[in-house]
Amino acid sequence: MLQIEVHRDYMGLEKSLKFLKNLKNLGYEVTYYVPRGLDIPIIASLTDVKHINIDYIIKNIKNDPQMEYFSILLKNSQKKN
Repeated sequence: MLQIEVHRDYMGLEKSLKFLKNLKNLGYEVTYYVPRGLDIPIIASLTDVKHINIDYIIKNIKNDPQMEYFSILLKNSQKKN
């Protein structure tokens, strides 16, 4: 499992998309998504924790103002032999 904080405006849109697509290609899927604007305290309530998939983030990161910066917990879904 990985816990990562993504800063779209710091990394730039293209690098953020490439990073997320690389994680997806490696078999990672988002388990939890928390917009950083809501994290004072880190998570005020469980309603702040979103259950969205990595494809949704890739599709919406460009235009969603809540995706300027966010934390995600990822789990690798590929089976290891």
